[in-house]
Amino acid sequence: MSEQMLATKLYIPPPRSSLVPRPHLLERMESAAARVLTLVSAPAGFGKTTLLSGWVSSSSRRICWLSLDRADNDPARFFAYLIATIRTIEPDFGTEILNLLQAQKTSLNESMLMSLVNDLAAIHEPFSLVLDDYHVIESDVIDDAIHFLLENLPPTINLVISSRTDPNFPLARLRASGALSELRASDLKFNKDEIGVFFNDVMGLMLQEKDLQALWDRTEGWVASLQLAALSLQGTKDISAFLADFSGDHHYVIDYLVDEVMTQLPDETRTFLLRTSILERFCAPLCDAVVGNSKSKEILQRLDDANFFLIPLDDRRLWYRFHHLFADFLHQLLRQGELEEVKALHRRAAGWFKEQQLEIEAVEHAIKGEDYPFAAQLIENLGPELMMASEFDLLSRWLGSIPESFVETWPWLCIINAWMYQRWAQMDVVVKYLDHAEAVVLQDDPEEKKESTRIVMGQVCTIRSLLPPGYTDMASVISNANRALELLPENYFNRGAAAIPLGRIYREQGAFIKALSSLNDGYQASLKAHNRILAQALMLDIGRTFVRQGKLHQAVGALRDAMGIKYLETNIEIPYAGTAGIMLGEILYERNDLEAAEAEIRKGMAIGEENLVVETAVRGHLALSRLMLANGNLESANDEWNDALQISQEFPGLEGETCEVMIATRTRLLLAENQPVHALDYLALQGLHSANSQDGSLTIDQIALTRALLHAGRDDPSSEFLSRAESKLNDQLEKSRSAGFDGTTVALLTLMAQLQYAQTNVDEAVEAATAALKLAEPENMIRVFLDEGDLVRELLQLIGRSSGGYIRRVLDAFDTPLMAKPSWREQGLLDPLSERELEVLHMLATDLSGPDIAKELIVSLNTMRTHTKRIYSKLGVNSRREAVRRAKELSL
Repeated sequence: MSEQMLATKLYIPPPRSSLVPRPHLLERMESAAARVLTLVSAPAGFGKTTLLSGWVSSSSRRICWLSLDRADNDPARFFAYLIATIRTIEPDFGTEILNLLQAQKTSLNESMLMSLVNDLAAIHEPFSLVLDDYHVIESDVIDDAIHFLLENLPPTINLVISSRTDPNFPLARLRASGALSELRASDLKFNKDEIGVFFNDVMGLMLQEKDLQALWDRTEGWVASLQLAALSLQGTKDISAFLADFSGDHHYVIDYLVDEVMTQLPDETRTFLLRTSILERFCAPLCDAVVGNSKSKEILQRLDDANFFLIPLDDRRLWYRFHHLFADFLHQLLRQGELEEVKALHRRAAGWFKEQQLEIEAVEHAIKGEDYPFAAQLIENLGPELMMASEFDLLSRWLGSIPESFVETWPWLCIINAWMYQRWAQMDVVVKYLDHAEAVVLQDDPEEKKESTRIVMGQVCTIRSLLPPGYTDMASVISNANRALELLPENYFNRGAAAIPLGRIYREQGAFIKALSSLNDGYQASLKAHNRILAQALMLDIGRTFVRQGKLHQAVGALRDAMGIKYLETNIEIPYAGTAGIMLGEILYERNDLEAAEAEIRKGMAIGEENLVVETAVRGHLALSRLMLANGNLESANDEWNDALQISQEFPGLEGETCEVMIATRTRLLLAENQPVHALDYLALQGLHSANSQDGSLTIDQIALTRALLHAGRDDPSSEFLSRAESKLNDQLEKSRSAGFDGTTVALLTLMAQLQYAQTNVDEAVEAATAALKLAEPENMIRVFLDEGDLVRELLQLIGRSSGGYIRRVLDAFDTPLMAKPSWREQGLLDPLSERELEVLHMLATDLSGPDIAKELIVSLNTMRTHTKRIYSKLGVNSRREAVRRAKELSL
């Protein structure tokens, strides 16, 4: 969801006319501009912004300014504003990266930062970039990105950071290299002479030397406390007595002074300050609405003229904010009053923001004001747009702030919660909210005549149709999906979601025409509703349907179409592109183009990692496991499978098909180690028992069980294992052929050929292999034969190369040597490093932290640590530095 840029954040606060001259600090700022980073770091109230404002006005250097707030912890928002402020001096700066950042749910990545650095390098005239109030930034992503910029900034650019705390990047390295200039609290605090200038020349209080000394002793030059003291002293007759009682550390001094300041203000002004303290930014009309009078413009003008902790946010002085420290004090005082009054203030603010069509701000204040019906109505109106933009984190925060007892009475809040928990695979909670929503709307409108009721019930039916087995049955899925399509308007934003379960059911029934028709209808409806994420998900399912048919050429087209669906007005990948890329890689794998397959799989995993899509990461590791196995690298294949397992254990609730693929991949790995009995034991632990030969299901894990039975008995023609495998295979082949699952049929025929060959039925084996070749040839399927090993190779050799060009290609693929891997002798190790361990070792030689390496490799931190321990053990070292040194010695 795009957000309008706030020009006030780019506004450079003007210097006050009543400033204490501090030329030595201005000179330090000017000379510091030759460094990469100028850090102005001091606690609240030390005059950081005031100093920077004065320096900007006195410097001939080009300077742009960004005032930060907590909302800027979103990396996309942060860098959009950063680019916007640079544009105030370079209007054409960063057009490409700004378009990328404006895409919904786009993650910041190194290529984008490199593009930003390149754009900065193209600016030849020197300038300084000020980031004011950087302490509000708590995002590690932003800290890392700023660190990257500091390491790569061109010499013409000086970054100025103002912060209450030191930023979270390595200042020591910058300090040691001479790239850092610092001004701290000890530099910013007033000395006794400056205190005298402030109190006597600026404020006109004419304090005696002993009074100035008392102020110096008690405030230690803290500017904010001096300002508060000056306000308190105005009108005080016995200044010395006042200062004699003015003692304690800063916290007590602040509490005392604020109390003194507030009690000396007119009631009208004091009331205004307290009531408007609930606002982060404010203008006169907003203040009028909150305070309840029409004098806000006049009061703001008086406060501004009196230098009363008011900071203007634009040149016209229409928008303001309080000094952060002073705002904190006001909040503290306000909370000491009546809670109901505070709620009423938030409700007034919510109403004003709603009138200005600023609904998100309106929701925030409505919730704080505990006006839950108003908040619920706003959330209901925003719901479709926010869900279409995948803004579930925001919705979750809002709904988590509303009492559960109220949520359960508001159907749309229940619907939003149901969608959220459906994404998180917490189906018991999903069903609970669906039941609440349905009960409420049907109580009000039992015949579903109102459009609002029809939409809620349409959402209920859509979500029920997506429930997994155990929570529903096939008849209910079909009934709910069709009911949803009947209830929801033609152009409704997520009407197409109901097509997904219908398409999947029709697909598994072999009704491909109906499946494709249903999915395509949903796809077209989603495009018309501008729901591109849902459109991509539907096109992905169209690709899956073609794969199920064994029509790989058409599947490739659908998957490429899915990958081509991107966010409007940008060229950014939508998360499902990651899954599409992995599926495309699996097809390339089947065609034995292993290099291209690996490239697509890794690209898909990167998209999934950027968008935090766990399912994509797991499927990617499993695809790489099979690819490593095909390359003859069993250890790396096991590493990839273990990485997938680790992620699945940390994030339970994966789709059923993904779990089946994980089981089937593990089975292949055990068979590659010639451990068929262990494979059967493993399958039994997963609930797949070899004794049940009557289960001819076509699920991926059931076919894996058939393969394991075949391997367990193929050395003994009379084996009970072969008998069980044959029973299952006959049933599976009948179902697969009947449903038109040509790809599955090829795999099953290949297994049947092996089974017949193991039983010495050579003619039947050749017949099954020939049938498999006939089905596989149009789609150029290769790995389905290669992955079964030498038994299939012998059979194909019996058929003979003279049978055609396709069988020659398959036999040639059997004879093609694997890509050479470093042997243990070449590595100089008794226990060689696997490919994944070599990959981790390469990362250990960089400046990346452990969590960063895990993120880069798309594994969990625990998995990365396991790899690291193995590397240390194999290299005979105990630390990262020793590992890198040893690796260099071994030319690794």
